[in-house]
Amino acid sequence: MTLKATTERKLGEGPEEQEFDLLDQSLAGWTKECTEIVKSVRRMRRNCRTVSDWVEYIRACDRKGKIIRKQKRSEYREAMQNVEQSSKGLFRTAKWARNAAAGTLTQATIPPLAKPGCSDVATTAQDKAEVMFQAHFPPPPEVPMLDTEGFEYSPSMEDGAPLTHREIRRAAYKAAPDKAPGHTGYTNRIMRKLVDGAPEQIRSLFERCLQEGIQLTQFKGAATIVMRKPGKKDYSNAKAYRSIALLDTLSKILKSIISERLRNAVEACGSISDTQMGARKHRSTDTALQLITEKIHTV
Repeated sequence: MTLKATTERKLGEGPEEQEFDLLDQSLAGWTKECTEIVKSVRRMRRNCRTVSDWVEYIRACDRKGKIIRKQKRSEYREAMQNVEQSSKGLFRTAKWARNAAAGTLTQATIPPLAKPGCSDVATTAQDKAEVMFQAHFPPPPEVPMLDTEGFEYSPSMEDGAPLTHREIRRAAYKAAPDKAPGHTGYTNRIMRKLVDGAPEQIRSLFERCLQEGIQLTQFKGAATIVMRKPGKKDYSNAKAYRSIALLDTLSKILKSIISERLRNAVEACGSISDTQMGARKHRSTDTALQLITEKIHTV
């Protein structure tokens, strides 16, 4: 399926528009059969008028329980079989087991949040979002700029190397394929197919951004989600949550390219001290320890 067709399906404009049931997408292992049996049992419960109706309702409840247990069992066995397919599978299973033992597997909802500076609480989704925004995105403090007056910067460096498809492809395949996407909803797996399927269009777009020294407005957006900090006693406080910004996937590819070029440029011109070990290739804590050991022996 092409990217255009995928976009049309996402926006509901294409001929392949598909309706999803919330239950089908929110619970692992939940199928259409489970949804239908639950609706049928609820309908029978509302229409109970006689003793025979009640007997049929009890039998339907038994069938519902068997179907749901069967689907849960099947989902669990499939998950256990997939553990061996990746190195992360075992650690995810261990994390799931710890959460199950602690009783924290249930999907948490955000309770009413206390508004700062008053006794009111935020109950609606809009009010909660406003409280979260004020708590996690306060106004930036004023920074004194007196130390920058009269500072002489190094001469600017020109990077005239043209952008290549190999460089873009390396940046696209560096990130995990199915990590949470940004506000566009496109994962890195889709971006990989886009880079391979339309390499010249992507290269022209990135090349223009580098030449003009700008970033597209679409690249500046982010989808911010909040997650509970474990072990907190009061989740009505917005500080008990951690905010995570999900950036646009295509913009992260461009940022990865720029970061790699900047890293190579400062290494080539010697702008970084030889004793700096962090955020540098082929250097780690072991390198720092080895350097200290050599200095001790020489002294």
